Amino acid sequence: MKVIKKILIALLLIIIFLFAGIYFYLKSGLPEYSGQMKLTGLKEEVKVYFDPHAIPHIYAANAEDAYMALGYLHAQERLFQMEMGRRMASGRMSELLGPDLLNVDIFFRTLGIRRQARKSAVRFKAKAKPEAVKAAEAYLAGINRFIDEGPTPIEFKMLKIEKEHFDLTDVFSILGYTVLGFSNATGQEPVITRLWKKYGKQYLKDWDLDVDFPSPDSITVPEDMVLQETYRDLWKLAPYPIRFGSNAWVISPQKSASGKVIFANDTHIFFAQPSTWFEAYIEYPGMKFYGNYLAGVPFGMIGHNPYLAWGLTIFPTDNMDMYYEKINPADKEEAWVNDHWEKMEIVEETIKIKEHNDTTLTVKITRHGPLINHIMKNNPDASKPVSLRWVYLEMPSLMLDAVYDMARAENIDEMKAAVRMIDVLGLNVLYGDTDGNIAWWACGKVSKRPPHVNSKIILDGASGEDELIGYLDFEENPHEINPERGYIVSANHRPDPVNGFDFPGYYTPDIRAKRIDKLLSNMEKVSMDDVKRMHRDVLSDADFALSQNFVSTLAGNGYEGFKKQGLEVLEEWDGNYTLDSRGSIIYTKLQYYMLLYGLKDELGEDDFNALLNSYLIKRSIPGLFINDQSLWWDDINTPEKETRKDILTKAYDQSMKDLELQLGTDFEKWRWGDVHTLTHVHPIGRKAPFDKIFNVGPFPDPGSNAVMNKQAFLLNGTGHYKAFLGPALRIIHDFSQPGNSLSINPTGQSGHFNSNYYSDQAALYNAGKYRKQMTDKDEVLATAIGELTLSP
Repeated sequence: MKVIKKILIALLLIIIFLFAGIYFYLKSGLPEYSGQMKLTGLKEEVKVYFDPHAIPHIYAANAEDAYMALGYLHAQERLFQMEMGRRMASGRMSELLGPDLLNVDIFFRTLGIRRQARKSAVRFKAKAKPEAVKAAEAYLAGINRFIDEGPTPIEFKMLKIEKEHFDLTDVFSILGYTVLGFSNATGQEPVITRLWKKYGKQYLKDWDLDVDFPSPDSITVPEDMVLQETYRDLWKLAPYPIRFGSNAWVISPQKSASGKVIFANDTHIFFAQPSTWFEAYIEYPGMKFYGNYLAGVPFGMIGHNPYLAWGLTIFPTDNMDMYYEKINPADKEEAWVNDHWEKMEIVEETIKIKEHNDTTLTVKITRHGPLINHIMKNNPDASKPVSLRWVYLEMPSLMLDAVYDMARAENIDEMKAAVRMIDVLGLNVLYGDTDGNIAWWACGKVSKRPPHVNSKIILDGASGEDELIGYLDFEENPHEINPERGYIVSANHRPDPVNGFDFPGYYTPDIRAKRIDKLLSNMEKVSMDDVKRMHRDVLSDADFALSQNFVSTLAGNGYEGFKKQGLEVLEEWDGNYTLDSRGSIIYTKLQYYMLLYGLKDELGEDDFNALLNSYLIKRSIPGLFINDQSLWWDDINTPEKETRKDILTKAYDQSMKDLELQLGTDFEKWRWGDVHTLTHVHPIGRKAPFDKIFNVGPFPDPGSNAVMNKQAFLLNGTGHYKAFLGPALRIIHDFSQPGNSLSINPTGQSGHFNSNYYSDQAALYNAGKYRKQMTDKDEVLATAIGELTLSP
């Protein structure tokens, strides 16, 4: 017995020491929030105070020291996120994760994001303001100091990532990756073109596409060309969240309860862990700025200073075009240009693959852009090669210059001068200032095309007749300053035409914009508390109207029992997607089956799946679902001519059958929060058992696809709706209380899974609550969790 006891004690001691070793190993990699630290390259001492949520407040004697400190502190929290962003954009995922990521690398190498980033980096270093260049380089030096001197993040060890320094090309690569996430043409134009060719434009009336289509006989479309699936699958694999939607509104002093401007923004981005935005406050002589930063980008994309505040939504103009190219049969490296053959640019890309031989990719680039046939599903040898024209590839970007100047603007004129430099990324900038001005500028290069060109289909790249004319001047873009109504709203909806120009694009439904406008117009004065309620609003007027239309249409079917009760639940639903809602469950199921039974017979499975969750379909739903005359309702596979009511009846019957199996027949037990959930997924947390370690959630989730508290999910037949996109921050700034701005992050500031600040904001976020964006130094000092001194 004594021997066994000694063995058990020894084993217990081994386990204790093992767990202690693991504990201290993990703790050794945590960020430093207090103490003294040498930072090679600093000119003078920098003080950093961390607020109760570990947000750094940096006080420096000069700009370069401030940005070096920012780079270091950003890297100690988010180096893995930075690494994933640059690798994704550069097409270097296969060397980490093997051949499963090869198609992702081929996609990005073909587009050439990093090739173009090099050009933007060269221009920035040569022509940007010298102080902007110094600040950016200091930020990068801070990142690289952490790479050289700081602890290695555990993800690097797990994936065996060799640490490499960051440079300006990496910054512009990450920005290019972000730009791609806002471009929808590659996901929809092949399908629209094929549908138009097969059925003619009459089927597109319900999609707001019945304009300027040439004769279908003028073009052919390979039946297997499905770029959308490649594009959709790409974002499933993306380890770095992008793709904005967003709400923003700004209230004038005359409309606000405080008598000063009130500004609100919530950016809609793919949920992921760590969350998208990193927050920091920097102060040095002549500069005080509280900003939200993307990983690896030195200047805040959103923020406020003592004079003004701004936020962003996406201005999703159509900045891409796809062209059919004519290739010389005698020389496969030549394409027809108007009236002659012209050599294409040939680029060889070497892709490293983990535990496999390198592979070489040959990219051919026409006057429009790279040939993209090999990144289309099942279409490696199409007889009609397709190239991609994308504004990002056509000019070195001034985006970094723009955001640098935006943070330093002190009035509306200086802000306008800064935002006009925004070029390759379509952005709505919402603005307010201490002088009482409110403004909105739609920024980015807007393509001008010949009058006959429909930018939603693949164009003729050989004749020269479909060529881009140029870009609108910034002054021709939509904008508004100090409107009489007293407020401005932006929610990715289509702007009104300006001087007859209609701004083709891939806009979201205007449901959110109308809801914001309705709420604001009905308020005599708007307060901070009103804005908080608006951020939490989950009512869809459009879905409510459609649900009641469905009820009245189905009422004559004589349902009994479970189906009758279901119809009563739907009739009682008020259009709110609260956690306890029941009618929302039935309505969401109905949406899916209405689209499935209405569209799939014409589209086929691949194209239906490609378009099902696109903004093109979402924007069309309100009109399509009440249109008795739509051609989509007839099932082309049956001899009968089905009506809208036939399809709705079939959809309702199948919905209730599914829901009975999924949730049972006791409607009192149904809850929207049980089927609509939110999990913030870390790249490593996509596989068990690491999901339990790295992911945050799941949480029951209010909201839906087209409400102000957007918690977007994919329509599907499973009845489980995982929110994948929504507010990556919520900000409220009342200029009567500039030191009391409010914000919230979906999870936390830290990127370290064992940090106290990895998910400390999740409960606040889920409850619709906020924390302060501190800018008052006394308040920061009084509440700081730590003081870190950085010295040369």
